[in-house]
Amino acid sequence: MDMWKKLHLKSDSLVVLSPPAIFDKYLDAIKETHLVSESISEPFSYLLAFVTCQEELPHIIVNVRKHAVEDPVVWFAFPKRTSKLSKNLSRDKGFERIGQIGYEAVSNISIDENWSALRFRKVEHIKTMIRLSCGTISVVGKKRTADNKGPAGRAEVEAKKVRATKEVDQPVQKQLKPEAKKRAVQVTKEKRKI
Repeated sequence: MDMWKKLHLKSDSLVVLSPPAIFDKYLDAIKETHLVSESISEPFSYLLAFVTCQEELPHIIVNVRKHAVEDPVVWFAFPKRTSKLSKNLSRDKGFERIGQIGYEAVSNISIDENWSALRFRKVEHIKTMIRLSCGTISVVGKKRTADNKGPAGRAEVEAKKVRATKEVDQPVQKQLKPEAKKRAVQVTKEKRKI
């Protein structure tokens, strides 16, 4: 599959930050048809930023906040854990700072044996967010997934109900006689199954 198709390149211009030498072949393939910039200095609709550690993110994120158009395509490419370049970034850890400006990860691809890329999107442009709120990095994303009607949201709501039932039922069980206590435990177990 064409790399740019995987990266959802539909724009005529793009910003590519700190590409490794092995990515040159992909850039050469589009240089005649696309305007490629190596810095963020004006509004952009497409960004592919190669980063190797969390410390590189703040400067890029400030520029994303300042120069991104309404619904940009924003990719952060990072070394896979198996790569010698790997430091403190992974699909699940290290990108919390972009959540501070209201973005959430929506897609994950493999670029090659050493690099992966995560696509981020502003929460208000994500149609459905089916994930647990603990898997989100933005305040807006956590609010949206807490009330999620999808399977992940329902699972979280059910887990909260079970925790609430445990807390309420335990003090009540202490006050009951042994026979009633057995029945209360059975009812609690049945509630958890539902």
